[in-house]
Amino acid sequence: MSTNTIDLKNSLLRYCNTYVDNRIELAAKGIQETRDSANNDSKSSMGDKYETSKAMAHLEQEKLATQLEESYKLKRVLSQLDPNLNSEVVEFGSLVFTNQGNFYISIGIGQYTLSDLEVFLVGSSAPLIKAMLGKRKGDKIQFNNRVFEILKIY
Repeated sequence: MSTNTIDLKNSLLRYCNTYVDNRIELAAKGIQETRDSANNDSKSSMGDKYETSKAMAHLEQEKLATQLEESYKLKRVLSQLDPNLNSEVVEFGSLVFTNQGNFYISIGIGQYTLSDLEVFLVGSSAPLIKAMLGKRKGDKIQFNNRVFEILKIY
């Protein structure tokens, strides 16, 4: 595997980590802001309004806590990736070039463009990727009425 390919995979992994770190930071900040807001609300003479506001703040905190936990799970997944991985078959951590697009099998966060190269960042549980796992260069996969030919695996 060339240095350029390792650099590319390192850049993709860095992007994934930055994406997840930002999600963690936003969720943690949101939880703190919701707590602060709830603590600063003083009980007014309109008790029902206060209780509704308090309940809504609690629901928002739960939603943000779920997002935070999901982000930590993504972080754990990313920690298992080795950008130096070089395999003959498609597997978790592979960078796969096909005639229908390029895929970095990591976490499912969508499309990313790096130096004019478009790459889909996808998890190994995505249906297309499940069909690709274990395949080799030159293999073809039919998915959603499209044929994906594996051109390169890094």
